[in-house]
Amino acid sequence: MWVMMTAFILNAVLDAVFIFSLDLGVRGASLATLVSQISAVGLYIAYFTKLGGTVLVRISHISLRADRIRQLALVGAPATMTSILSALAVMLLYGAAAPFGDDSIAAVGIAVRILMVGALPITGFCIGAQAILGFGWGARDYAHILRAAKFMLFVTIAFSVLYSAAVVIFARPLVSLFSDNEYVTELAVSTCIVFHLFFGLFGVQSFVTAMLQSFGRARLSAIVSLARQGYLFIPAVLLFPLVAGLNGLLASQALAELGAGIIALIVMFNQFGELRRALRHGPQERSG
Repeated sequence: MWVMMTAFILNAVLDAVFIFSLDLGVRGASLATLVSQISAVGLYIAYFTKLGGTVLVRISHISLRADRIRQLALVGAPATMTSILSALAVMLLYGAAAPFGDDSIAAVGIAVRILMVGALPITGFCIGAQAILGFGWGARDYAHILRAAKFMLFVTIAFSVLYSAAVVIFARPLVSLFSDNEYVTELAVSTCIVFHLFFGLFGVQSFVTAMLQSFGRARLSAIVSLARQGYLFIPAVLLFPLVAGLNGLLASQALAELGAGIIALIVMFNQFGELRRALRHGPQERSG
């Protein structure tokens, strides 16, 4: 947590220094991100080299057994693909906004930044809480899993709903922090509102993805995690702007969020049902 916070704060400080003080513009922002990420990796290496914390990492712990590598790859693949698709989705989003002018690109960029501010705490919380679900699953302690899952779900939904409501209500003052251009501000306000209409479902998506990864259910995890920035969003952002122009572009993000949320809800109720059945019948009934 402290390394992540340090990296974020360092990134923000370096953004101001490189962009404004050194007048490097976009190059400065990229350089700030690069330096902060390298610093974070350095801090992680230093932490584990000094054998800090309760989890000790040594070279001797590395295993090249094919079955273990396969298991790790299956569980980690959805998260890896989600990160790759997120970068691709942002690229396609900006590319789709380009025909509508620089103001549209700027407006979309502001909305994406504000969206990320809300998404990062939820993602971080789910990553941190994922270990609790994993421990419970390994111990066949279904009662503990259900309690932890319900708490995680409450926190993620509450935060995502409150954040989306705050952005919709205070969209104009938030956008004003990024731009003083009146036309860009108007576009960005509309973009922020549309982008956050269904952001309340992002908490469900993040929770379900973390839960499925804790259970080792890679395929279901991929179905949920790849929906929002993958197989729902990419076709929408390529097609909708051609049909409905800028409004179609904005709708692509909102509808992908809605569709991914519905998928996550269906999977979540199914998983909760399995957990309750396993709790009633005992650990011998755990499904695979």
